[in-house]
Amino acid sequence: MGGLGSPDGWASACPANYDALQFLGVLRLSGASYLDQAWALLRKGHGASLVLDLLLGAEPGLSRKLGVGAALARECLLPLASIAWALEAQGINPASLAFTMGPDHLQGCLQALNLEHTFQDWRIRELRHGAGWVPELEVDPLTGFLPPGLVLPGWHMRICRNPCLVDLELDMVVGALVLQDCPSLKRIRPQRPTGELFAQPNGCPTLHLAHCPCLEFLPEGLAVQEELSLVELPALRKLPTGLLLGRHLVLRSCHRLERLPENLEVPGDLVLEDLPSLRGLPASLRVGGTIRTRCCPNPRASLRPPPGPTWKLGPRVAPKM
Repeated sequence: MGGLGSPDGWASACPANYDALQFLGVLRLSGASYLDQAWALLRKGHGASLVLDLLLGAEPGLSRKLGVGAALARECLLPLASIAWALEAQGINPASLAFTMGPDHLQGCLQALNLEHTFQDWRIRELRHGAGWVPELEVDPLTGFLPPGLVLPGWHMRICRNPCLVDLELDMVVGALVLQDCPSLKRIRPQRPTGELFAQPNGCPTLHLAHCPCLEFLPEGLAVQEELSLVELPALRKLPTGLLLGRHLVLRSCHRLERLPENLEVPGDLVLEDLPSLRGLPASLRVGGTIRTRCCPNPRASLRPPPGPTWKLGPRVAPKM
């Protein structure tokens, strides 16, 4: 006789009048894997579309939903196209599934989903990171096209030398984003409200913006898990309110930057270099690591610790001659 540890046990323990959602609850409480959950639901006669809606809808966060879809696709339990379109209904670009299947299977999956032409000019390579490798995706520099809803939690994305990009909407989830040498970029619009942007689990640097001379605004409530690096953004006057940082903040050669937001918390290091317009640091600033400054006009005496946790002030680096 099957217990709750086997699909037969789950089916027999579930009363006939249980609907699919109640049955899924029984499966999840029993510790069944995603594959066993899908198999048991299909065996009870529930359609593939309903099974996907139930399994994906039960997961919090876009990355978790994509992980479930990828697990089902790898086992060929359900058609790839059905999984992709179910993910799309959850707000995830169908191409995300193809990228999650790995570089070796990427082209085949894109072709199966009729999406190969969308990404034919994008460059894919692997970057050395620590003891392993991280896949990197470089957007076609000749267009401003960026598909919405991409969920690539294990990937780096690089957008460089793109003369057409003017307004970038951060409707994506990536492991790290490098955005540089985009001369027409003026605004980065708010990310999706899930707070999942840059959800990289292995601690890679997360957001690097550099050499974008027209960039004036960053999205309010921007959340960066690891390091936020802003380099040579001459039009940027202020950082967004509600900025959330997981570790470090690096500001270099942002010549019009006048102030940091109130109540900013930097759990790691704060690096301030070549910021001639910076008027000082807010009294509410909290820094968990060290503060390093170079070529900032404020005297060292202006960096006084506010009430509360003690700052760790690093050595001031002498300007290069």
